[in-house]
Amino acid sequence: MYRLYRRALAWPQGRLNLGSAVLSAVCFVVILFTVSYTKSLMLQIYSLMCIFHCMSLLLDLLVAALNSDHGHRMIVNGKSTITTNNINTSYGYERADVVGLFSITMLVQLGALFVVKESFEQLLESHHDGSLLVSNFWLVLAPSLALLTQLYIIYAVPSASLAHVITASSSSWLQEQAADFSHALCRVLPVFSAFLLPRINTVNYSKCDAAFCLLYATMLIGTMYPLAVYTGGILLQSCPPYMLPQLEKCLRECGTLDGVLEVTDEHFWQLSFNKMAGSLLVRVRRDADEQLVLARVCAKLHPFVSNLTVQVVKDTAWKAQQHQLHF
Repeated sequence: MYRLYRRALAWPQGRLNLGSAVLSAVCFVVILFTVSYTKSLMLQIYSLMCIFHCMSLLLDLLVAALNSDHGHRMIVNGKSTITTNNINTSYGYERADVVGLFSITMLVQLGALFVVKESFEQLLESHHDGSLLVSNFWLVLAPSLALLTQLYIIYAVPSASLAHVITASSSSWLQEQAADFSHALCRVLPVFSAFLLPRINTVNYSKCDAAFCLLYATMLIGTMYPLAVYTGGILLQSCPPYMLPQLEKCLRECGTLDGVLEVTDEHFWQLSFNKMAGSLLVRVRRDADEQLVLARVCAKLHPFVSNLTVQVVKDTAWKAQQHQLHF
């Protein structure tokens, strides 16, 4: 454990990630302290974002430490070689960041569902609990501190895994409908302002808190859902949709190579965020050069599939056509 800790700090961004994770954890503790006094559901669900950022930063540290521990460079007889430790799994720690990010997104969504249940219960209650005293100081201080911390983590602390998932995953319904919803809300806002503002007061604080909690939970789940779907698809060994046209083009080019009769049993899947794996069977003529065909097929697919298994099989049923001249 201490060796992994030292390797994580040796990473160029190790100290920055560790300090940001500690800062996010402090914000989480402050929000929980505020929730214990104010019983605010909105702050309770906002604390899930602090958990998400803190665990994402710790995941980057863990993956960096595991990758540096898995393969390190040594000098043997004046030559540089890479040695790897014995690992029981087939691909080592290639899926560590995928499993970690999938677990974090699912944890945040499940936590949001539990808070949504409490929000519905609070909305359906007919009586108002007047014993809860709302501290305006903590209600302003805790969210402001957490918001500044999260903005700093998002824009100042890069995360390669999270950035790749956000870029590659499909956009959520929230992102697609946000513009239309904003325009529609701006058109009807003058009508609803006179109806809603007199009812948002300290007496109905619990109702407003539950309503805003439901709104924030909807946005949180809608944002995390595409991330969970993308990482879950990687764990299920599926091929990302944006890679299918390029792979199909490469397979068609492989089928037109000299000596290749058929390319069958192809299966490609995403091994990690930046690595693809796959296997295929190439049926060639009896007189074809297996090594030459293998080299050409690997050269076609290597830019997209780094871990490729190719099986070359000669077709025994094919015979070269012989022309005989009779005089």
